Amino acid sequence: MTQDRKRQQEPIRLLVDLLAEDILAASDAEMHEDDDDPDRAASDMRGLFERALILSNKSRLAAARAAVAAERQSRGATPTIDIADARRQLRNALTRKDRPLTMAARNENELSDADVIGLVQDMRELGILPSDDESDGH
Repeated sequence: MTQDRKRQQEPIRLLVDLLAEDILAASDAEMHEDDDDPDRAASDMRGLFERALILSNKSRLAAARAAVAAERQSRGATPTIDIADARRQLRNALTRKDRPLTMAARNENELSDADVIGLVQDMRELGILPSDDESDGH
């Protein structure tokens, strides 16, 4: 975890610790003094915790997306890939006899263009398909 992320999460952790200490230190009478219905109080508290968890997860997702975007930007511009060529390469990779591959969706026509391009890029990174500069300029 980076120092920036630790610094960003520190106030939240302090708040959680303070709330937990406050709840654990409260007597039964204090827990029920504002509400005569303990089931409703428990439901309200669950709702608060669920909303806090959702906000935390959204924050983590946003941080992960930003990290991916930064990584992609540091690699440079994504090369333009001709979708027809990408589909041909994927089809060829799936039907190779010397290195058979399996996929849940073997019919590449059912895949979106983005999925096909992503698979071709992944296969290039894994060395299953030649990189752009090794594949006749495509």
